[in-house]
Amino acid sequence: MEGGFSYRAIFWVTGFMAFWISPIADNLTTAVLMGAVVSTLGQGEPEYLAMCCVNIVVASNAGKASRAFIHDVLVWSFTQYECTTLGEDVNGILLKCGNDVVDDG
Repeated sequence: MEGGFSYRAIFWVTGFMAFWISPIADNLTTAVLMGAVVSTLGQGEPEYLAMCCVNIVVASNAGKASRAFIHDVLVWSFTQYECTTLGEDVNGILLKCGNDVVDDG
């Protein structure tokens, strides 16, 4: 590779990027974006491309699922403790209202 990255490094970097991009973008968008990157960098290596595409799909699904879990844990932990400052009260109200308005499913 000209850029100094090995195939193994590209495998891991695109997986991590797919994990972190998928909560922001849709899973399909993330898979297409990262698939285009891997297709360009791994031309002529069909086994490598197949493994990278599986890695990207798994990472994007895991990233999307973890976002909802982390959000729910943060909301739950915030509701377990009493708010002591005005800023925390406002944040608590916004979190509770946002949790009711936004549908993660």
